[in-house]
Amino acid sequence: MTATPPSFAHLALPYEEAERMHRVGTLSYAHWRLYLLLWTWSAPRFGGEAGMAQDRCYRRIGEAGLERRQARALAWTQRLKSRGAENTKHRPGADV
Repeated sequence: MTATPPSFAHLALPYEEAERMHRVGTLSYAHWRLYLLLWTWSAPRFGGEAGMAQDRCYRRIGEAGLERRQARALAWTQRLKSRGAENTKHRPGADV
């Protein structure tokens, strides 16, 4: 039996859909945490926990530091999304 690479296609889902998949058990806790981490930092967030985390980060490292962090998260998100798209044997959540 050969191991199949993990699918990261869930990273392309809207937040509400990924959250629903996690609640019903089709998205593992590890994949949900990865989704939350990248979702929080890959774009400016102005509310909720993500917005508060970005605000704390902004106060600690300034605007340029926050922009670098967001750029890194966005690059990782895009890299993992493309890896998920290459793995066509899996649908989102199938490998969890």
